[in-house]
Amino acid sequence: MFRSFLIVEEWRSLLATASAPRDAALLWLMAGCGLRVSEVAALKVEHLDGPGGYLHVVVVREASSALDCTPDSGQVVKQQYLK
Repeated sequence: MFRSFLIVEEWRSLLATASAPRDAALLWLMAGCGLRVSEVAALKVEHLDGPGGYLHVVVVREASSALDCTPDSGQVVKQQYLK
C-alpha cells in the first residue's frame, strides 16, 4: 500500500540528513506548511512575517498568496536560517 505522507520516524530520519541549518529550515517549511519545491525556491527573507507567523508564498500559476505557517516551522526558520 502506498502512503502519501511520512510517519514521525521517517520525518526524523529525513530531517537528520540535512547537511546545514538552512536545509533543515527548508525541510521544515516544506513539511510544516506543505510547500512545493518551486515555492520554497522562490522564498526570500522578506516573505516571512516573524511576529505574525505568516509566510507570503509566491504561487507560480497565480498571484501571490499568504500561507499561515505552523508555529514549529516558523520557529525553526527563525532559529536556524535567519540568524
